[in-house]
Amino acid sequence: MNVFSFFRLLRTIYADPEPDIEYIQSLGLLAVKIGQVFALRPDFLNDERCRVLARLYSNTTSLPPEDSLALIASYAGSTYLDNFASFNPQPFASASIGQVHRAVLKTGEQVAVKIVKKDYAKHFRRDAASVRRLFQCAIFFYPRLRGVANPVSLLREIEKMTLSELDLRNEAAGARELKSLYEASKDRFDLSHLKFRRVYEELSSENILVTEYADGPTLDQLLTRGELDYASLLELFHIHGFFMFSVGIFHGDNTGSNPVGDAN
Repeated sequence: MNVFSFFRLLRTIYADPEPDIEYIQSLGLLAVKIGQVFALRPDFLNDERCRVLARLYSNTTSLPPEDSLALIASYAGSTYLDNFASFNPQPFASASIGQVHRAVLKTGEQVAVKIVKKDYAKHFRRDAASVRRLFQCAIFFYPRLRGVANPVSLLREIEKMTLSELDLRNEAAGARELKSLYEASKDRFDLSHLKFRRVYEELSSENILVTEYADGPTLDQLLTRGELDYASLLELFHIHGFFMFSVGIFHGDNTGSNPVGDAN
């Protein structure tokens, strides 16, 4: 990402009639991550802009089926898909880094296969270094940025979290840790609505994560359709509160992505 494209990114986030989601995606992973950060900042942008930018979390471009199959072969070898009785090359979900496919193991279990959509790391590090130099230059000429809203620190956090997300082994490790905390506390706290999907670690790697498939709407879908009732929302807060305040951990600290747990 060069200086021109970075300022064009800021323009579409702040000044265009509506943020251009396709343009942001075309700039690469760092631009998408910056857009996602702004989606959570209604103190900087109005609600409508935040809602548009929030599409960067889930409504992202997926790979064509033939590219998905070729990518999996490049990650795990040409015989990897022999582990499955069936594999749908058309993803049913896609986000900034990964996309998810449905499959059935030869033993009959339905699974979700998450793959990293491309080798992002090299280009992401290059873009982060370029933007960091730009921020450092801005701080040199306007030192107050260092104390008010240090952009270098923000970029460092985005870089750390994104590089963690790019290794799906971190997500599997985070799920194991959350489940171990649950097992240690389930007799003292009511966590009966919390379920963890099985992770098939023997089929997973840095770029592929295979988990038990859990059917049902996502939280975003429930919110969009107005179907998230108050009791379920309170239970969700209860579960998040347990991890954050009772045991002092937030899933973003250790998974690099969403945990492999589901609150039903």
